[in-house]
Amino acid sequence: MLAGRQCNNLSEIAERQSVSMPTLSNSVNLLGERGWIVRTPPGHDRRMVKIELTPAGKQMLDDSQQRLEKRITQLLLALSPEDLDRLTAGLQILQRVLETSPVNERSCE
Repeated sequence: MLAGRQCNNLSEIAERQSVSMPTLSNSVNLLGERGWIVRTPPGHDRRMVKIELTPAGKQMLDDSQQRLEKRITQLLLALSPEDLDRLTAGLQILQRVLETSPVNERSCE
């Protein structure tokens, strides 16, 4: 949720990730300790906290994405052409369902 944008509402992040506020708070604290995010109060509303990825956090995210893509590619190469066709059909259905889902929005406002 933080890639390419900032989030100010921890409650919304927790809801979108289907986690409790204490769980999200622990995760945010850990990400901050690792230097992957910065958390600053915007000043006008003490309940709001601005959370942004740091350059190190962006690099970690990019590295993770590349490792994931490489692993998925390896797994897909092992599939038969028939299984690839079935997987493609299933993913098209999933994409259609997700595109019409109200949870599809990616902003944090």
